Amino acid sequence: MVESTNVGGRPRERRGPRGAFAESLRSARAQRRWSQTQAAADLGVPQSTYAAWESGGRRPGHLARRYLEEVWVPKLWRKKS
Repeated sequence: MVESTNVGGRPRERRGPRGAFAESLRSARAQRRWSQTQAAADLGVPQSTYAAWESGGRRPGHLARRYLEEVWVPKLWRKKS
């Protein structure tokens, strides 16, 4: 969905709601009572990268996502497809 144009004339896209994967990351972090900084350190990524994953602004690569889904995020938080 295109919202409006910015100063450079390029259209800005409106971000959609947080996806199920991003929500599962947030839930797993909350269950551990960790900050985003602590979660990022545990995963070996910068805090800004983790924050973008959790907000739904970016997605991890396939290997990182596989690790997150199979190891880091508890199975109880994953949504069955």
